[in-house]
Amino acid sequence: MIRSLTAACILVASLAPLADAGQTWNFDVTTTGQNVSWTSPTSVDPAASVYSTKYTITKVEVDVTWLGLPFNDIDVTNQVPPEFITQSNDIPGPAPISVANQAVVVPAPPTAPAFAANLSFGLTANGFGNASATNVVLGTLVVNLGGFFGNQTVTIKSVRLVGSLTIHAAWFDLGNALAGSAGTPSFTGSGALSANAPLTLTLAGAAANRNALLIVGVGQLNAPFYGGVMVPTVDILITLPTGPTGGFALPAVWPTGVPANFSLYMQCWVLNATGNGVDGASNALRAVAQ
Repeated sequence: MIRSLTAACILVASLAPLADAGQTWNFDVTTTGQNVSWTSPTSVDPAASVYSTKYTITKVEVDVTWLGLPFNDIDVTNQVPPEFITQSNDIPGPAPISVANQAVVVPAPPTAPAFAANLSFGLTANGFGNASATNVVLGTLVVNLGGFFGNQTVTIKSVRLVGSLTIHAAWFDLGNALAGSAGTPSFTGSGALSANAPLTLTLAGAAANRNALLIVGVGQLNAPFYGGVMVPTVDILITLPTGPTGGFALPAVWPTGVPANFSLYMQCWVLNATGNGVDGASNALRAVAQ
């Protein structure tokens, strides 16, 4: 399967990339105690069935006062627990989706919070990235004021959060399944589509103990075939057994050298008991490289 995907990727050199499949946006928000929100200037395709997502907070700065004196732009990123700094997940679509929605309290209870908020990251129904901090609480914190002042307990006046949000529309369900004797086969993909990243292709609901033809193409054929629609161009053809469960879970690795936003199209066709006809076909998938 790895070799087959690699072979298919050799064929994409002349294809145009799919626009707006993935974006990385930078955010920079400051709160003085009020709710704050941010929306990305661009969007990704809101119709994906799976999104690969990641957010990273690169800087947390505070403005504080001590004995009535202001001290600004103090970097306290190292005081934020690592689990709040970054997260990566594959999240089912379509949009809207929630990338993260969590209560952040620094320091952890039972100590009184210096900063607390509900932080959320996600994708709107129209495909725009968003982030927000709500229910904000600002308290006191021990920080190094530098020089003569050293470590002091200060009152926080504002908090600045700087970071990035990446959302990639990785997998798309293109439909066009054809019912067979065991029902309508379902074909899904999971995993980030970046170089050497693991992925899984899963077929379910097909007739048991048959051969399934996994078709991989670099384009869409959308041609009538045995009462259904052959969605991919037939560039790679792989035979896989459905086994007693009527499906398979095929592990693979996304190959290196695939240009960002190039698409591969996949669909499974199940052969009948004699192998000379079709007993159903899965929905087609589009996998978009990161």
